[in-house]
Order: sequence, then structure tokens, then C-alpha cells
Amino acid sequence: MMLNSLMRQFAPVTRPVGLHWHHFEQPDILPPIVHLSRTADPTQAEPDKIVAYLPFENALEICELFRRFPDKRFFVYHPQLNDRDEGNLCLRRISHEGFKADLFTAAGVVCNSGFELISECLQWQKKIFAKPLGGQMEQLSNAAALEQLGYATVVDTLDAVQLRRWLDAPPSPIRIHYPDVAKALARWIVAGQREEVWQLAHGLWEQSSLPFAGPAQSRINARR
Repeated sequence: MMLNSLMRQFAPVTRPVGLHWHHFEQPDILPPIVHLSRTADPTQAEPDKIVAYLPFENALEICELFRRFPDKRFFVYHPQLNDRDEGNLCLRRISHEGFKADLFTAAGVVCNSGFELISECLQWQKKIFAKPLGGQMEQLSNAAALEQLGYATVVDTLDAVQLRRWLDAPPSPIRIHYPDVAKALARWIVAGQREEVWQLAHGLWEQSSLPFAGPAQSRINARR
């Protein structure tokens, strides 16, 4: 009850629509909205290239950690940094275009567990090393989902031993494709939202690499 009250205050809507990386066999969850200007191409990934986006961590501390792995090149995007290269570190100020370009050619990503970035990493088949921000419900919930789905290595602290293990691991075996959810939602809204949310969700998951075979199919069969 308290959570429902919180959500009504935090995100007031007339018709809620949920998005997530997986449907979890729930009928009313849509795939995430992701940037679709490029399709996944693992052949473009550079094996030694790692992108790091940890804007709420101490920049000096994370740079010291990454220097301990000279066999990898870390492209570190952080609001406290300016563009320069230092050994195996490629330090970068926050840049939308630069970050997207480096992300596309990276083998893996070190980040917090924000929803949008993780969604893009999954769409582009990047292996993920995620440290959720403490005390933030969304980040902790996302991290729990990543662990449940096996989509990422999730840690409580930026530990050199765990990072080394992740760096030595093979490329991500996860092969996910999400459809153009933004376009589908826009069309649904313009059409007057006549279609039920579960019908919209079912159709989108059918276009993805994670087709729905649970309660949504039961609802479809029941209405025939």
C-alpha cells in the first residue's frame, strides 16, 4: 500500500505502462526503449576496450583501480574529467556522441545499474560489470533483476579481484534484440490506447528475442 502511494506521487499517470529487460512471465511489461541507430555487431568490439561510466564514484579512485589492469584500455567517462590519455586510461568528459561511439566498439562496460545504459548494453551485446548505487531503490532493484536473469556481474564494491575475473571472462553470451518500443508506444497513444496493454506487450515481445509464452498467451486464447 505504501509503495503504491509512493508511485502515485512520484509518477502520476492515468494508465501505467511498465518496461523491463524481461517480461518475467508477466502480461503487462513491455520491453525497454533503446536507441536503435545501430544494430548489434560483436565483430566491431575491440577485445581490450572497456568503457566505464561511474559518474557518482570518485574519479581518482576508479582511475587508480583501472591502472592496475594495463592489458586493458579503459575509456573513463566522468563529469570530473577532461579529455586526455594517461597510459591505459582514456579519460573523457561527458559526451553523448563520444560515449555512444566508444560503447559500440567496447568489449564490456563498467557502470552503475541505471536502466537506460544497461538496456543499451544488452541490445549491443556488451558484457556488464555493475555496481548499484547504495540506498537507491531503482538501482538495487535493477541489480537484483540483472543477477536473477544472469545478464551481468553485479558487485557491492569496485573490487580488483572481481574486476579481474570479469575482464578475463569471455564475451557476453547474451543475445538480445528489442524492437522499436518508442514507435509502438507513440502509435498506441495516437490511436487512442484502444489496445489493452497486455496485447501491446505481447506483440512487442513476439518481435524480440524473448517471445512471451506465459500468461499473455493464456489471455489471448481465452478471448478467441
